Amino acid sequence: MAVLSVELEVAEDVLMEYLGILSREISEERRKSVVNERKISVLQEEHEKVKNMRHSLTLEDSALIDRVLYLYGLAVRRNLS
Repeated sequence: MAVLSVELEVAEDVLMEYLGILSREISEERRKSVVNERKISVLQEEHEKVKNMRHSLTLEDSALIDRVLYLYGLAVRRNLS
């Protein structure tokens, strides 16, 4: 159970970092001289989806924790490189 608890915390951190990445991308797009409203809309939808996912994380849902660590962990690592 302790390992899963650590994985849950890491998954929450990964999602928070990814939410920050999405927020930054939305802000950067809004500052452009020619704003791509469709891109902003897609990023906002993704932001909302990830935010809801973060609130749905529980110790009992190890499949969701694994999915978050795999999918979003990869995206965060790529962004940090």
